[in-house]
Amino acid sequence: MKISRYCDKIIVIMLVAVVIALPLFFDVSLYSVFDLSKVAVLLFSSTIIMAAWLIKTIFDEEFTFPHTEINLPILSYLVFTLIAVVFSINPFMSLVGTYKRFDGLIETSSYIFIFFSVVVFINSVKRLNILLNAIVGAAVASSIYGFMQFFGKDPFHWSSSTIDRIFSTFGNPVFYSAFLITSLPLSMALYFGCISFSRNLSNNKSLKKDFVYGICTVAIYTIFWHTKTRADFVALIIYLPIFFIFMGKKRISANRWKVIIIIAIFIVVGTFYCIRPQSSVFGYFAREISIVSDKSEISTGSGDEERPSATGRSFLANRLKGSSFNRYYQFKTALKIYNEHPVLGLGPDTLGILYQKFLAKVYVKLKEDENWPRHDRIHNDILDNVVGKGALGLTAYLWILMAYFWLIWKFLNSEKGREGKQEVLSDNRMIIDKRLLVVGLGISALGYLIQNEFSFGNTPIATLFWVVLALTVVVIKNTFTDSDVSNSIIESNSPSVKLDSRFTLRKALLSLLVITLFSFLLIHFVLWYRADTFMERGRRYIRNGDLEEGITYYENAIYYNPYEINYRDMLNNALFKAENVTKDAIWLDSVIGVANKNLEIVPQHCLGFFAKGNAYYMLDRNYGKDTIDLAIENYRKAIEVDPFQPQIYHHFAMACIRKGWLDEAVESLKMALLFAPENVEYINKLSRIYLQQDKLKELETLFDETARLGLEQTASLATAKGLYFAKTGNAEYAYNEFVNALEIDSNNMHALNNAINIGIRLKKIEDAIKYLQHAIKLKPSVISYKVNLAELYGQKGMLNETIEVMNEIMRIEPGMQVECLDKLGTLYLNHNDFENAITCFKKIVELEPENAKGYNNLGTIYVQKGMPDDAVLMLKKALEIEPDSVVFLGNIGQVYLLQGMFDELREVIDSIIKLDADNKDAKILLKRMEEGEFAK
Repeated sequence: MKISRYCDKIIVIMLVAVVIALPLFFDVSLYSVFDLSKVAVLLFSSTIIMAAWLIKTIFDEEFTFPHTEINLPILSYLVFTLIAVVFSINPFMSLVGTYKRFDGLIETSSYIFIFFSVVVFINSVKRLNILLNAIVGAAVASSIYGFMQFFGKDPFHWSSSTIDRIFSTFGNPVFYSAFLITSLPLSMALYFGCISFSRNLSNNKSLKKDFVYGICTVAIYTIFWHTKTRADFVALIIYLPIFFIFMGKKRISANRWKVIIIIAIFIVVGTFYCIRPQSSVFGYFAREISIVSDKSEISTGSGDEERPSATGRSFLANRLKGSSFNRYYQFKTALKIYNEHPVLGLGPDTLGILYQKFLAKVYVKLKEDENWPRHDRIHNDILDNVVGKGALGLTAYLWILMAYFWLIWKFLNSEKGREGKQEVLSDNRMIIDKRLLVVGLGISALGYLIQNEFSFGNTPIATLFWVVLALTVVVIKNTFTDSDVSNSIIESNSPSVKLDSRFTLRKALLSLLVITLFSFLLIHFVLWYRADTFMERGRRYIRNGDLEEGITYYENAIYYNPYEINYRDMLNNALFKAENVTKDAIWLDSVIGVANKNLEIVPQHCLGFFAKGNAYYMLDRNYGKDTIDLAIENYRKAIEVDPFQPQIYHHFAMACIRKGWLDEAVESLKMALLFAPENVEYINKLSRIYLQQDKLKELETLFDETARLGLEQTASLATAKGLYFAKTGNAEYAYNEFVNALEIDSNNMHALNNAINIGIRLKKIEDAIKYLQHAIKLKPSVISYKVNLAELYGQKGMLNETIEVMNEIMRIEPGMQVECLDKLGTLYLNHNDFENAITCFKKIVELEPENAKGYNNLGTIYVQKGMPDDAVLMLKKALEIEPDSVVFLGNIGQVYLLQGMFDELREVIDSIIKLDADNKDAKILLKRMEEGEFAK
C-alpha cells in the first residue's frame, strides 16, 4: 500500500539521519551542548521510526521480525537490563539515564531498536551503500570541523583548548577519537572496494571513487592523532594488522597499490606525530608509569582489604600515576561493588551515586596522590556492565559479543567467506565484496570494544556500534538477487505474524492511537530539551551578574524537567551567590528546600547534604539561627557518601571550630589536606588552630611538609609562618614573613596589621608608616590606623603630617576631638609652639570643662611663657577637679617656688606628702625649706 511504502522510506531516511546527525549535531543553546543534543536526536529518530514501523505493520496487516543468531542474547540483555532497572538503587535514574551520560533503559532500548530497524529495513545494497557512506561521510565532516579547530578557525569559542586535543562535534576528545577509530575500518573497506562499480562502467568513475575514499581514510586517520587518546591508539595498533590479515592475500594482491599507499601514509603520519613530544602517544604512556618511593600511608578504607607492607599499594598500583592509577582503582572499586551486588548490580547509570563510598573501601591514600573526582562510569565496558546490571547483564552482554564474532568467524570460514563471492545487482552497476565488508564491519566493532575497555561509550559511538552489528548481520545473513525490482536482500527464515484487518476505520483509529502515543513521548523529549535551554540561558545571566534573572531561568528548567538533580545543584550555587550579594537569609532557606527535593529523588546525593550543611552553617554564622548542629549533621552525611572531597572536610572543620571542637577540626583539615595537599587555605586554617592550641611542634611539622611539597609561596602561607615566628618570640623572622606576604599580596589585611604592629615594636618606624598609609587606603574608615599613623608622624617629628591626620580624625570621628587635641597640643608644646598648644588645650576645656588635664597643660605652658598668675589660675582649676592629683600639686608647687610664695609652697608639700608619703621630690623640697635655704 502507498502508506506502507511511505513509512518504509521514512524509516530508511531516519536511519540515515541517525548515523549522520548523531555525531555532527550539537546545540550551543543547551547547557549540555553535546550530550543532550545527541540523545535528543536518538530518541526523536527512534520514536519516528517506531511510529512509522507500527503504522506500516497496521496497513500491511503483517509484522515481520528478523531472525538472527544474536537475537536471543540481545533480547536477554534487554530483559536483564529491565530487571536491573526495577531493582535499581534509583529506578528512575536507571530508566532515563544520568545527566550528560544518558545510558538508562530508554537509551539502551533505543540502541537495540535501531539494531533491528537496520536489519529489517536496510534491505537492499543501495540502502546498504547509502548507510555506509553516511557513516564515513559523518566521520569526514567531523574531521573537517576538527581541522578547523586545530587551525583556530572554529566559529565557536569553547572553554577547552581546541589546539591541544581536538574534540570536533563531540565536546570530548576521547569520545571523538572512539568515533573515528570505529569509522576508520569502514572507510578502509570502501577504499579497498567492498562496494564497487562493475567493470563495464567507466574506469574514471572507479578511480574517482577510490580517490575520494582514500582521502576520507587519510583525513580520518590524521585527525585521529590530534585527539591524543591512548585507549584508541591501543585499538588502532591491534586492529590494523588484524584487518589486513583477514582481508586476505587475494584482496591485498588485487589492491596492492592501494594497500602500499595507505600503509605508507599511515606510517609517515604516525611517525610524524610520534616523534613530536607534544603529540607522542608513547610519551603519554611513559608519563603514567613510574616508581613510587615508599611513603607513610593513611587509610580511608574499612581495613578489610589486603595491603602490601611497604606503601599500602600493590606492585602495579605503586608504579602508576595519573589516569592509569585512577583506572586501576576504578577497576578495584567495580569488583568491590560486584562482590556486594553480584546478580543485578546497582542499576543502570547509577554508579555516580555510590562510587566514592565504594572507592573508600578499596583505596589506600598516600600523601602525594591527587584528589579523586566523582565518577559515574567505570572506564571499562565489561566492568560497567557488572556494576550496572550485575552478573546477569554481563552474561547477556558477553553472549552478544561471542555470538556476533562467532557469526563472523563462521562466515569467514564458509565457502562464500573464503572465496569472497561477489554478489551483483540486477542492473549490473555495482559489486559487493561480502568478505571485505564483513571484515571492515567486524574490525570496526572490535576497535570500539578495545577502546571501551579503557573508556566508555556515549550516544553517537554506542549507536554506531549497534548499527555496525546490524549491518554485519545484514551482509552475512542475506542473499542478493536480481529478480526483485527493489533489489531487496531477502531473509527467507524471518517469522511473520498475520494481523486481522476487518475495517479501514480500525486501521485509521489504531494509527491515530500510535501517533498520539509517540507524540506524547516526543513532547516529553521536547520538554527535556527546553529545560536545558533554560539552564544555559540562566547560566549566561548568572555569568553576567544578573542573579535574579538567572535563578528564574533555572527554576523554569526544573519546572520542565523536575527530576534532574544537576539542575537543582546549579540552582543552589546561584542561591548561595544571591545570599552573598543581598545578605538575606531567605536565599539559604530556599537552598535547604531545593536540597531536600534532590535528596527525595536521590537519597544518597552528596551535594544535597553538602548544600544543606553550608546553608545551615551560614544561617548560624551570619544570622544567629543556632543551626550549627544541623550543619555538622549534614556535613557528616556528605562525607559518608563521598569521603574523597576536601572541600567537604574543610567546611566540616569550620563548623567544628564554631562549636569549639578544635581537635575534630584539626582531624578534618588533615583529611582535606590529604586529598588536596597543596591547598594553602587548608594549611593556613590548620596552622591557626595549632597556634590557638599552642601546638608549635605540630605547626613546625606542617610547615616542613609544605616545604617538602615545594609549594609556591603565597600571602596566606607567609602570614601563617609569620604568626608562628611571632608565637615563638622570633619577632624579626615574623616581621620578614609578613613583609613577604605583602610583597605577594599587598592587600592581605592580616599580614598588613601584623607587619604594622611588629614594625612599631621593632622601631621600624618608616616601614610602619608606609604600611599604615596603605592600610588607610584599603580601609579609610578604620580610625585606629590614622591614630597610629599620627603617633608615628609625631615620633618622627613630622608636624604638618601629624596635624593633617589629626584634623582628618576629628572630622570623621567628632568623639575623638579631645584625644586628638591633647596629642596635637603636646606635639606643639614639644616644638615650642606655645600659641598653638594653648589653642588646643583651651579648645579641650571648652569641650570638656571638667577636663583637669587640659587645665594642667595650660598651666605648665603659662609657666614656660613666664605667666605665673595665669599658670596658678589654670592649675588651681585642675586641682578643683582632681584635688588629690600629686602631679597637679607638684606643678603648682613649682610655680609657688619660682614666685617665692613659700607659705603656699609649704601647704602644697604637706598635701603631697599626705597623698604620697614616699614622694622623694616633696621630701627633698621640704628638707630644703626646713634648713632655711629658701628663707635666705
